[in-house]
Amino acid sequence: MYLYIYDEFVQDKKYQREMALIENRLTDLGIAGKVVRMALFRQAGEQVRDEARRGASTVVVVGNDQTVCKILDAAADVDLPLGIIPVGPDNRLAKMFGIPEGVSACDVLSARMIERIDTGLLNGKRFMAGVRVEHPEAVLTCEGQYRVSPDAGGCIEICNLVPIDSETYDDIADPRDGMLEARIDVQKRHGVFSKKVHATRLPIRFASIDAPVNINASCDGQLMQGKHFDISIEPLKLKVITGRERLF
Repeated sequence: MYLYIYDEFVQDKKYQREMALIENRLTDLGIAGKVVRMALFRQAGEQVRDEARRGASTVVVVGNDQTVCKILDAAADVDLPLGIIPVGPDNRLAKMFGIPEGVSACDVLSARMIERIDTGLLNGKRFMAGVRVEHPEAVLTCEGQYRVSPDAGGCIEICNLVPIDSETYDDIADPRDGMLEARIDVQKRHGVFSKKVHATRLPIRFASIDAPVNINASCDGQLMQGKHFDISIEPLKLKVITGRERLF
C-alpha cells in the first residue's frame, strides 16, 4: 500500500487544480493509496510509523523540502522506500533525485527506481543533502585529526549530496559511498570580482564543528544553533525513489 503524506500547504486553493491532476494520474497508474494530511496537533513521523505497522509499503511525500525533513527520521527507521511528489516552492531535494515537479513526478514514482543512500547526522538530527556553516570562527575537526576553518566570506559544507542552500548543484557528492565529504570554501579574488572555491575537500565518516560563540548550522535548510556540532554518517540507511535525471 502506498502512503501519501500531504503537507498542509498543498491543500491551499491555488494548488487545487494541480492536486486534482496528481490524484487522477496516480489512479490511472494504479498506485493510488491512503492519504494522510499533516496536522499541527500530531507529528508527521508518528503517522508514518503507525501506517508502517498497518502494512504500508511505500511512503510518498507530497510537498517540498521541508515536508521531506519532517518525515525523514520515520521513513529511515521503518525502512520503507521514500518517494517525492514536489509541489510548490523549495524542491531542491527532488531536483537532486531527478524528480520533476507536479504531475510528472507520478510517472517517476510508478517506475519505482529505488536507490539506497547514506544519511548524515548533525547532533542526532538526520540529513539527506548536507550541512552548511558560514562563520569565520567555526573550526571543523575531521576524524580527530585535521582542523580547518574558513576565512571571512568562506563557509564549511558537509556534503552527502550537497547542501540544499548551496550556490551550485554542479558538484554533487555520491550519497552511496559510505562517506561524507567535508568542503571548506574560501573567497578568491580576480581583480574586482570574487567567487567561492573549494580550498579543502576531505572524505570523512565523522567530524565536529566548534565555535567560541553560538553559530547557525543549516541542516537540509533547517537552522540549528549552538557552539558544538557532532557529525557522523549512517551508511545506506534510506531507500529513495529516484528519476533517470538524478544528479549523482
